[in-house]
Amino acid sequence: MGSFEIVYRPSAVKDIAAIPLKRQQRIKDTIECKLTTNPTLYGVPLHGNLKAFYKLRVGDYRVVFTVSNHIVRIFCIGLRKDIYKKTERREGSADK
Repeated sequence: MGSFEIVYRPSAVKDIAAIPLKRQQRIKDTIECKLTTNPTLYGVPLHGNLKAFYKLRVGDYRVVFTVSNHIVRIFCIGLRKDIYKKTERREGSADK
């Protein structure tokens, strides 16, 4: 499959900074391990308004991302309970 480059959107950088340090490291390690090798194998496609995105589960957190031309763009990171609404809000913003 090859190697994929990880690109964090500015909003995703803010998301991860707001997460407790221990969980931050676990999320970063999981992203680096799974999404650099085969993001579509480890990610689950989203549906409906978010069908352009994939999600990666890391405990109670979700990483929402897109894949294009061997680049994984991390769009949003947060708790499962509000990640999808947050992603929908950001989808139309300039931070894309």
